[in-house]
Amino acid sequence: GDEGDHARTLEPLDWRTPEQTAAVIDLARRWQRPVAVLRAHDVAIRDLIFRQGAIPAAKEHLAEFLRAGERFGSIPAQAEAMVQLALCEALLGNWEAAERARLQADHLVARLGSSHRLHVLAALTIEFVMGDHRAVDWSHLAHHFTRVATDPQTGLSAMGLTAANSAVFTQLRAGNLAEARRLLALLTPVLERLPLTTYLFNGGVDRGGTVVWELRAVDDAPRYRALAMRLLEADIAGSPYRSNALTVARMAALSGDLAEATTYFAHARRAAEEAGQRPLRAIVDYDEALALTIDRPGDAARAGALFTSALAQFRALRMQPWEQRVLSHIGMTAAAPDFPHSLTPREVEVLRLIAQGATNREVAAQLAVSLATAERHVANIYNKIGTRNRAEAVAFAHQHGLLLS
Repeated sequence: GDEGDHARTLEPLDWRTPEQTAAVIDLARRWQRPVAVLRAHDVAIRDLIFRQGAIPAAKEHLAEFLRAGERFGSIPAQAEAMVQLALCEALLGNWEAAERARLQADHLVARLGSSHRLHVLAALTIEFVMGDHRAVDWSHLAHHFTRVATDPQTGLSAMGLTAANSAVFTQLRAGNLAEARRLLALLTPVLERLPLTTYLFNGGVDRGGTVVWELRAVDDAPRYRALAMRLLEADIAGSPYRSNALTVARMAALSGDLAEATTYFAHARRAAEEAGQRPLRAIVDYDEALALTIDRPGDAARAGALFTSALAQFRALRMQPWEQRVLSHIGMTAAAPDFPHSLTPREVEVLRLIAQGATNREVAAQLAVSLATAERHVANIYNKIGTRNRAEAVAFAHQHGLLLS
């Protein structure tokens, strides 16, 4: 067959190794027919971003794709290139460049039909990533992705898996913890059954693992550790975030294995640096600091240094939501010596919830921790302040002014 016939065999959702993707790029540079050239560029770009997490390489190749789209007068190709460029710039922490590319993408996408897939990608997926930089409407994003993920028409398609990955995460960011847990319970067994080479499988492990980490869903940690380890052992990159090692580190920390967590945080740090993903690199430092301080004694000096490093990076990158996270945690940690009977900031938080009448299960939900962790906090509080029940604990809190702040 001719170039067109060959190009039609290139399916964006098919698995390709980095070497096979390089061969597709070579075809895009050698072919002459517009349809064939543009399809090869498009397939290669998606491989680089969503299969291999090779964001700098994708950004470089997008310039070729855009020039080809302009040369052949293809608005869809130009729009695709600008949308994907905006995504790449955001993943690299180049926020102004991402916003400029997004504006150009919006202008081009507006010239396409209202049902074109790029409308969703431009309006929602880029906004999703920009949430690391500025406030976004997480509730709106959560509503959209959850609707797509649970729709019988789209839920079983590749779009459905993408939406499910995003729905779990955006429900968490929107503060809908119960819904995030419900969707996580649906997503996890699906990921465990799918082949590793499924399109955006690695994105699901990243998003699901992030939700497990932030919810402190200890029971799910071994499952996501296993998923991420399978990807690492198969030499399949996390993408679009280079996060497989980070997922293993987070899950090890939740499971109480600080030695393994330390090893994989180091791997995650190197992976983020090699990929040029500065926002992710800063998050690695923040997460390792959390691993050393949450619910267990750790290396306070190293945790402090990591918090300081993360804060400096978040400020340099102008990642305001993450900067606020660090400041909030540092503020809590700094306040610890002021609490009586060596109560930790988290224990005081639990005590205040008890005073509001919260059950252990409600405490767990409020703090996004497991029920076992909430019960352990309550037991530790009783032991430290010498009380036997909730009424005595609340009285202690009143006597020591812990309910005023």
